[in-house]
Amino acid sequence: MKHMKRYWFIVIGLAALLGMVLGATSVASADPEPGLRIQVPVLDNTTCETWVTIQNVGHTFSKAVMVSWGNPGPCQPQALGPNKVECTGLLKPGSAWVFTKDQLPSGAKSGIVYSFDATTDSNNNGVADADEACEAFFATAFNYKNWRNLDAFYRKGVTFIPSGVFAGNGIPISGGVAAAGSPLAVEVDRKCPGDVTPGFNANAAYTGISDLMEGVYDPVYGGFAYYVPLIWNQGQGGYNTTIWIQNSGDECTSIEIYFQQQDQCLHPIIGEILFLSPGETRAFNPGTIVNTPWQGSAWIRASQPLGIVVDVKGKDMFGSYRGFPSQLQYTFNGTPFYTPGSSVNYAPLIYREFNGWQTGIQVQNLSSIVNAKVKVYFVDHVGGIITTVVDWICPRGSQTFFLPVINGLPGNYVGAARVESQNWWTPGDPSVKAPDVMSVVNVIKYADQNSTTTPLEMVMYNAVQEWESFDWQVGVAGGIRGVGMLGVPLVAKAKFNQVYSELAIQNINPNPGFTDFAIYFYDQNGLLDFVCEKLNEKQVEYIDLNSWGYIPHGFLGSVIINATYTSQSGGFGLGGIAIERIGRALTDPQINGDESKGYEMFPVLFPQAINFDFEGEASYFDPVVCPGQPACSVVVIGVVKDAAGVPVATGTVTALLVGQAPPGNNPPVELPIGTFTIDAASTQQLGAGVYVLTVPGNFYVRFKFESGGATLFSPVWTLPCDGIPVTVNATLPTTLATVAATVLCDGTGKAEQGVRVRVSSDAGDAANTILKSGLTNASGVATISGLPVGSLFVWLDTDDDGVYNDEASYGLSTTTKANTTNSLAFDACNN
Repeated sequence: MKHMKRYWFIVIGLAALLGMVLGATSVASADPEPGLRIQVPVLDNTTCETWVTIQNVGHTFSKAVMVSWGNPGPCQPQALGPNKVECTGLLKPGSAWVFTKDQLPSGAKSGIVYSFDATTDSNNNGVADADEACEAFFATAFNYKNWRNLDAFYRKGVTFIPSGVFAGNGIPISGGVAAAGSPLAVEVDRKCPGDVTPGFNANAAYTGISDLMEGVYDPVYGGFAYYVPLIWNQGQGGYNTTIWIQNSGDECTSIEIYFQQQDQCLHPIIGEILFLSPGETRAFNPGTIVNTPWQGSAWIRASQPLGIVVDVKGKDMFGSYRGFPSQLQYTFNGTPFYTPGSSVNYAPLIYREFNGWQTGIQVQNLSSIVNAKVKVYFVDHVGGIITTVVDWICPRGSQTFFLPVINGLPGNYVGAARVESQNWWTPGDPSVKAPDVMSVVNVIKYADQNSTTTPLEMVMYNAVQEWESFDWQVGVAGGIRGVGMLGVPLVAKAKFNQVYSELAIQNINPNPGFTDFAIYFYDQNGLLDFVCEKLNEKQVEYIDLNSWGYIPHGFLGSVIINATYTSQSGGFGLGGIAIERIGRALTDPQINGDESKGYEMFPVLFPQAINFDFEGEASYFDPVVCPGQPACSVVVIGVVKDAAGVPVATGTVTALLVGQAPPGNNPPVELPIGTFTIDAASTQQLGAGVYVLTVPGNFYVRFKFESGGATLFSPVWTLPCDGIPVTVNATLPTTLATVAATVLCDGTGKAEQGVRVRVSSDAGDAANTILKSGLTNASGVATISGLPVGSLFVWLDTDDDGVYNDEASYGLSTTTKANTTNSLAFDACNN
């Protein structure tokens, strides 16, 4: 029950935020998703050269602690525990740290990366929490029990939501608690010997697996389940697969692996890993139980959460991708209880050089009960259709969608692909709702475009889901669901190992128009500069950084891609793939070995993307405006009412840029971008008091109302630059100031009944300053409630002639307080 309880927390947190921000009715996880606790299932620094890059994609200065494990061993209590602890330097927002081979122990086989806040000092001793957490791990984590306790403290009470916000208790340090830091994006690179030719090297990369990508515990049938969509055993003429499985839980687990041959919907073959200790990784070779040649997929079950990385090797080629969780769906044709996929997947990069390049997309059907009808669109760099392929996929099976060689096309072009799962029916049967799918992309270059016998390069990556890019096909007004920020942990130009980086960025939004974005470049110490780009709908931009003289030779750093403006309905919709070549640039002659590798850019979601601190020092005060980018004029209509629905006559409304919407009326992260004062005319009728605020680009905005001692906040809106007016309709709290005015004749002590008491916001007698009025009762008391907090004036009309200024000498000024009754006494004998 311990694990069920923990992972129900995950489900609840996801459901709450996705329902609010994405409008989703099911629980889903982005892929890849930055996180605070990230698995790295393969750290093979013995036969391969491995380096790990960790990027800060939040708005808090942070440090990362990486704990590694060696060869797998027995379960607890004899579990071996970690074999090494490494810590990064200071990570400013956007910057990255690289653990090269010299910082990784030769025996490391797997690891977990933790994020810690470098700005807090819980012990008040001048040492940042991140440093004390690093020391706590290094001092105690070299056995299973101590690591388990530290890991449990880090995860205790966590509600995992797509923003990556950590709400737990952190790591105990002497006298305090080390707080979690910013979400991290982790990439792992490996350079391994070729499997055929001595001296040849093959390269591959994969992205780290955050808690959000682990899946959820099945509360009905128990356990965790995962998919591996592409397995070759001497498939495609000589490629083989290794499945690396890491236990991310806190107890040992056994693992069952169900292998399903492609196009064979029944009779899976079962393999097993009898035990796997927490933190450790075991490799499984499908060739020990499946036939040769064989191509298919796998479904994996365990009692603990897993992290899965799949290696494809052969013919001196090397590709790598991540396995992913299976979905949970308890009703036929119903909404999944949990799903990692979507009905549309995006492949932002397919090579169209056709000097030997061939592209295949392996699509996994996440449903275990119905077939999936899937159509794949292969498009060029401007979104034009090259060809389409349609096929069926077995329940819990996968299928290959192949783009054949097309002759006669010019070289050096790239394109993209889109995978669509579609509804279907057959006569006499009920209609079937389109199952969610997930995909893996592989692109292989051959020496001869008419032959597949001599491969030269292989690139594999996981396709992009709707959750992490764009809700196909119209998006959501205001760009709430679309992604406009991407993180790239490693960008280099002839740096160590002669790494050369290329960036493929696609504007996935198909609606007419364009999107501006800025590419921010960081070295390991912070922001350097930015370059603006523009993409029309469906376009792909392929950037070879070696061709940019702007980037100095020998550069090593990271990139944040941030959309600054869109004219497209539906909001932002960026997706991207990072390519690295080892030993040569794109335009250099071919070298021996497989030098190419790729991985998905990391989506940075709300709220991190809104208040991202580009410069590390509150840089959101100076947002980037790209050349020719239009200003965004938003019509703001301010309306503030009291609890009774009566417009409030005075006060100041301030428009605020907001990083996140806090609960209740707590002050938000804010930046004033314009203020205006409301008056009676503007609050009593819409259209009379219209004020225009000019906002650069698209921002999340809320409004603050201040009057006297009261401060009220409106909900959060987006300003989508679509010309739709935004109405500020802030209502004062239900219980506000109350004035109890007692009117007596002091000479006789007689209570004066029927005296009209007026509460005004002004010392004058102008009719438009009247807030509320009432008559005294038999006891001479008039109680007037629901008044705004501030400086109020109380007046009498003892003879009920509608004239108050005759009694001005009896007017008293008082500062009222919310939720209190202000008792005032008046002498009416002199009237």
